[in-house]
Amino acid sequence: MRNPLPVRRGSARGGRAREQSDAARPRVGDVVVAPLSDLHPTQSTLGFDEICSKLGRYTLGKNAPEAKGRSDPRTRTKTAVIGPGSQLYLTDGHHTFTTLAEMADGGPDARVKLRLVADLSDATPDVFWATMRRHGWTHLKDAEGRTIAPADLPASLALADFGDDELRSLLYFARGIGYRSTDVPFQEFHWAEWLRTETDIDLRIRHEHDAYLDLVERVTRAQASLRPDARISGDLTAADLGALPRWNDGAAKGEGAFGRLSAPYESPRPGRLAYALEFRQLHGIHPAHRGPEHAHRS
Repeated sequence: MRNPLPVRRGSARGGRAREQSDAARPRVGDVVVAPLSDLHPTQSTLGFDEICSKLGRYTLGKNAPEAKGRSDPRTRTKTAVIGPGSQLYLTDGHHTFTTLAEMADGGPDARVKLRLVADLSDATPDVFWATMRRHGWTHLKDAEGRTIAPADLPASLALADFGDDELRSLLYFARGIGYRSTDVPFQEFHWAEWLRTETDIDLRIRHEHDAYLDLVERVTRAQASLRPDARISGDLTAADLGALPRWNDGAAKGEGAFGRLSAPYESPRPGRLAYALEFRQLHGIHPAHRGPEHAHRS
């Protein structure tokens, strides 16, 4: 892979990216623009249902253009570290950028914005990965929660290069119902570690809307019932990981985030779960399947 830096650079305060000379070197805090093909993943799995939900929302139904316009992945600024050889390593945004990589008007040449959180370009590979682990900037686990080596990470952001963490998929739908987003890196993966202790979770129902929705409700009610100081993953507590003190943030079952999630595909505004299942069915993506073979990009 070519050296991706120097690249287009912008103000860390959100100013417009501007062309820099080849002599300019991005600094920590800068916002840079780079193609997806230059970005190194730092996790080996994704929640495939999150990708399918976003792709469904952007490509299916009468609200697709509006949905894409509101949340086009190109407009999101994610974070990265400059690693050995001045390569860019993602610390956030794998789901967003893989969605873009799989879109018909995206692909590996699509350019995205990244805020640089560290410059480890002078580190040896061993020191680099030790630093990434220490700061929580990498998630070196497979879809079953087993530890992997950095060499086992995907080569690109293509969906087919990742494993499908089914619990991570489930937790995408739990957002805003059992927990809120925080700044903790790989937040949903930490919740997934907690769920691995729940032996009665049956993920074979992921193709059934109502059964999947019932599972989301059960998991999110369990999250909302946790004590704030309950240990969830390592030293991280329920409070650290954004557990909500009241289920559905206090809204009635048919309202709030759970009400929106519950909307079937036939409704005027389908829920995220409905979009995921519709897109999976349309493109033949089943649980444990390793990608849609770009059916939606044909």
